[in-house]
Amino acid sequence: KSKRYGFFPAVSLGYSIHESLLRDVSWIDILKIRGSYGIVGNDKIGTRFLYLNDYSVTSGGVQFGDVNSLTGYPIIYHSRIGNDQVTWEKGTKRNIGFESSFFHNSLGLTIDVFDETRRDILISTPQSRLVQYGESYPAINIGKVYNKGYEIELHYGHNFGELITSINFQLSYSKNKILNIDEPFAKPEYQKQAGKSIGQIQGYLTQGFYADSLDIATSPVNTLGKPVSGDLKYVDYNKDGKITSDDMVFMGYPSTPQYNYSLAPTISWKGFTIDLMFQGVAQVSSNVRFTENNNGNNFFDFQLNRWTPETASTATWPTLHSLGNAFISYKTNDYLLQNASYIKFRNAQISWQIPTKWTSRLKLSELQIYFNGQNLHTWSKFRFGLDPEMASSSGYPLSRVYNVGLKVQF
Repeated sequence: KSKRYGFFPAVSLGYSIHESLLRDVSWIDILKIRGSYGIVGNDKIGTRFLYLNDYSVTSGGVQFGDVNSLTGYPIIYHSRIGNDQVTWEKGTKRNIGFESSFFHNSLGLTIDVFDETRRDILISTPQSRLVQYGESYPAINIGKVYNKGYEIELHYGHNFGELITSINFQLSYSKNKILNIDEPFAKPEYQKQAGKSIGQIQGYLTQGFYADSLDIATSPVNTLGKPVSGDLKYVDYNKDGKITSDDMVFMGYPSTPQYNYSLAPTISWKGFTIDLMFQGVAQVSSNVRFTENNNGNNFFDFQLNRWTPETASTATWPTLHSLGNAFISYKTNDYLLQNASYIKFRNAQISWQIPTKWTSRLKLSELQIYFNGQNLHTWSKFRFGLDPEMASSSGYPLSRVYNVGLKVQF
């Protein structure tokens, strides 16, 4: 009960430089700086009743009676300790912004720099506090994450007689770092999530391919399976003379993009308008794992240059196995880790606004014909023929859609 109400103050302040100091400069329309600081609370942390003790019923029960004729009776037992200190997450947010507009609003620039420290994140299955007498430890508010970044928006528009042009560009960057998360105490420091980004991928570092049986025999013992010539050779990161899960490290970027950007140009002339939209992401790794027979019994063209004794010096893919395998070369590793960055031709529309002198004869206030398309093309280094935007979820690409329409207003 003591955790059900809280106080989350915030304050913001803005100062218009143009209105106070540069009022006589005609080509400046807006020149403003602003800032904010505040604390927010998030109560969307799951079940509402984590403060209560849990009780469960055994399925098999306990046995009573003669050992040759046992009778089972279900029992109720205490299965989870309640935590009466469970509360909401809290975030301390800071923002500094700059707004500007010039030349009668034809050029505009907005910049925001922000950071947030989110604390008291609920950890539902604590790892360092597991009790060993049969009960589950209660969820606790101990997680802490720091996030920082910036956003930039640039707009330009100008009329060249009857030719009207505009372009809008947006760029955002956001990077987070886990400051505190409950982890087993005995876990190696290089495998702990603290100090890493949320969603950063763990896997094996590679150092080329096994050259031959002698190379296999003189390399660290691979406990993940029995390697053959041409399989990927993993780095013995902890130097214990064998390849195990203890050699997995964080690599690449998070599975959530750190950069998002878009470009939207528009051109209009005598009722004809062309609207385009390009959008992309960068600094993102895919968590899609590849297996040798990922596509049934088919293979991809990038596997043509696989390792063989003849192509050992030029191979760009591990050796292939007659029945495929799901181990050795196909554990998550930096050689197969994919760059999921992309640029998409997201939208395009061509429209024609019928002149008023024609629509008035039809007693219409507006008549427009348009043709548009969505998800028209993707530029990406992503393999497997998957859509990099959707690969981490369903794997199905977004549909390419074309529309022809008529807009009528009476």
